[in-house]
Amino acid sequence: MPNTRFPKIDLQEIRDDFIKFELSETDTSVANAIRRVMIAEVPTLAIDLVSIEVNTSVITDEFLAHRLGMIPLRLEGGLEAFKKRFVYSADCDCDEHCPNCSVEFELDVRAESGTQTVTSDSLRSLDPYIKPVHFSSEEEANNTQDTGVIIAKLGPGQRLKLNAIAKLTTGQLKPEEVVIWALDIIKDKLAALKHQCLELSQDEGMSTQNVPITPFG
Repeated sequence: MPNTRFPKIDLQEIRDDFIKFELSETDTSVANAIRRVMIAEVPTLAIDLVSIEVNTSVITDEFLAHRLGMIPLRLEGGLEAFKKRFVYSADCDCDEHCPNCSVEFELDVRAESGTQTVTSDSLRSLDPYIKPVHFSSEEEANNTQDTGVIIAKLGPGQRLKLNAIAKLTTGQLKPEEVVIWALDIIKDKLAALKHQCLELSQDEGMSTQNVPITPFG
C-alpha cells in the first residue's frame, strides 16, 4: 500500500488575476495533478458563438471571432453570484443557449471619417452585471491610450456589426478557452538537493553521512 500523503497549502498572495501558494509535504506528482485540474476544471465565461452581420474591415470573420473569444468577462457580485447566475452549457436543458447558461453581446461601430479603433469597450452586454474586462490592472489602464482590448481597426467608411454569445464552460470541454494562462511550478532547491544526494548514495552504495545535504554542507 503506498504511503499516505497529507499535502499542505500555504496561501501567500492572491489578486484578481494571480495566486501564489506553497505546496509542501508531498511530491511533484501531486503538484502536477493540481496543475492539470486548474487547467481543465476552472470555470470560465467566454464568447463562444459570433454572428457577424457586417464586416467591411480588412480582418477576416474567423480572426475577429478568435479575438472576441479571448476577451475576459467579469460578473459583478463575486463567486456566489456567479454560481447562482449560471449553469454549464453542457448541463443546460436548452437547445443552444439561454439566459441560464449564456449572455449576449452586441457591437456596432462605423468609422465616419478617419480611422477608428474598435475595442472591448464597444461590446454592449445585454446583462448589466456582466461586462468585458478591458485591462489587467489600473497601471495598464493608465499607461495606454486605448479604451480596452483592441478588436479591429476601421478605415474611413468601414463598419463592424455583430452579435456574440458567451457561455460558461471549462478548459476540459473547450481547450481554446482555458482560463489559466501561465502556471509555474518552482521546486524547493534544498528538497531537490536532498533527493539527488539520496539517489547518489543508493546508486554508489555511499553513506548519507558523507554526502552534504545542504547548500553549505
